[in-house]
Amino acid sequence: MPMATSPSTSPRVSLSALADVSLNAQNQRLMDFAAATCRGPVEFANRLLCEAHNVLALGQISDRLQCEWIDLSDAMRVSLTMKVPVPCLPNPHQPVQIATHARLGLTYRREAIFTPQPGYSFINILWPPFVWHSNVAFDPRQPLCLGPKLPANVPATELLVQSFLALSLQAISLDMFDSGGVLNPAAAQFFQRRTDLVPLTREPFVIPAEEAK
Repeated sequence: MPMATSPSTSPRVSLSALADVSLNAQNQRLMDFAAATCRGPVEFANRLLCEAHNVLALGQISDRLQCEWIDLSDAMRVSLTMKVPVPCLPNPHQPVQIATHARLGLTYRREAIFTPQPGYSFINILWPPFVWHSNVAFDPRQPLCLGPKLPANVPATELLVQSFLALSLQAISLDMFDSGGVLNPAAAQFFQRRTDLVPLTREPFVIPAEEAK
C-alpha cells in the first residue's frame, strides 16, 4: 500500500502493512546503501533486507523516527533519531531533565532470529548522556533493557516501538528484584517516589497526522 499523499484526508498505513510501503527518496538511498553492504547466507541476507525496509517504512508512517544510516555487513546496525521524551540526570543535585529526542543504535544479529536474546541486546542510547531510567544501565553504552529475555525472531520494528514505550515511561520496570529488567536500581527507587512523572507522555507511537510536522 503506498503512503497517503494527503495526511489530513487519508488514513495512515497500518503497522501490519510495512512491507507494502513505498520508501521516499531519502529512505530509498539508505536502503540502496544497506543492500550494497548486505553479506552472508541468502536467507539471512533477505531477512535483513526486509527488516531494514520495515524500519525505514516505520519512520515514514509514524513521523517518530529518522534513520541516519543502516549497515547490513554482518548484522543489521541502524543509527536513528526518535522523537520521545527521555529522563536524564546530568547532575544528581539538580532536578531530572527531560530531553525531547533520543539517538539510538539498533543491532540485530543473526542469532536473534533463532534464539531468545537478553532484553538489553538490541538497543543502545547514543544520546542524550546521563539517561536516568530503571531499564537503562548507567554506563557509557547506555543499553536499554526491554525485558528479561526477548523471544526469537522478534521484528526490529517491534523493538523500536517497545523502546519508545520504555523511554517515555509508558512501559517501565520498577521491581528491583527483577534482575532482567532493572539495570539502574537507584532510578527505579526514584520513579517509585515520583509517580507524577510516570508516564512522561501518553502519546501513541504513531503521531496523529494533524500533529505531524
